[in-house]
Amino acid sequence: MSAQEIEELRRSLEILDENSIEGVKQKAEELIVVLITSFLESLEMKEVADYFLHILRQLILHVKDNVLPKMKEDPDFSNGLYRYLLESKSLSGDALGCLGEIFSLELINDCQSIEEITNKLLDSLETSEESQYNSIIDLLVVIATESPLNFLNQCSSHRNSRYFGEELLQLLNRSTESLMVKYLNCIQGLIEHQVSFFYSNDLKILCDIIIQGLENTSDLSLRKKLLDTYDALEINEDFLSLNHRVEEAKEIADLARQSLGEAEKVKRQSIIETLING
Repeated sequence: MSAQEIEELRRSLEILDENSIEGVKQKAEELIVVLITSFLESLEMKEVADYFLHILRQLILHVKDNVLPKMKEDPDFSNGLYRYLLESKSLSGDALGCLGEIFSLELINDCQSIEEITNKLLDSLETSEESQYNSIIDLLVVIATESPLNFLNQCSSHRNSRYFGEELLQLLNRSTESLMVKYLNCIQGLIEHQVSFFYSNDLKILCDIIIQGLENTSDLSLRKKLLDTYDALEINEDFLSLNHRVEEAKEIADLARQSLGEAEKVKRQSIIETLING
């Protein structure tokens, strides 16, 4: 594709209708190869690289199923994005959007690289716009969940770590039940690996969220994860020193465990009956 054709594609992606979307879908594989190659060749020129990332991000937004598999299976593209991330003074929303779609620690070869990326994302928290900020938090959640020790090596002494801890609890408090499990997985790992990651007030807020969740949810997987996180919190020395809603939390957790056991028993019985009755 020529530079003129790429520019025409960029413009068309801004005003896509159903007919033009179908045309893009048909050429998706060819487009991705060209755009990824162009992005990799322009890494030394940030404005040009941003231009191609913008087009790639638009393709993800409009024809995700047609382009994302190709992006994920291309190690050069993921490595190029990591390089862009580490070398750029400011991160574009398009770069973060693309990275968020393909990000996996399996594609990063060593702990040093994970820590470098963590440090860069934490650096960017204080200068990012809201949409970029949310993307950075999401990426940090993935790193903290999948590699808590490497994450904590950077985060524990970083000046912006408090922002991440506070935002993580806010996300947990206002998220849907399905997303709560994701954030609880991250929080549980952090509590288990570092006693003092969260501030005292944050630990109280976490306890309050867990109690509220156990009282209100009927989702078995969420209830189990809330209990797992409570178990980690209950033996956290910083939390124990606060003496915050101790007896109330234990009573609610015990009731939740009892109801969880009964619910799982009913579920197993239902499965057995279904199998018997064909």
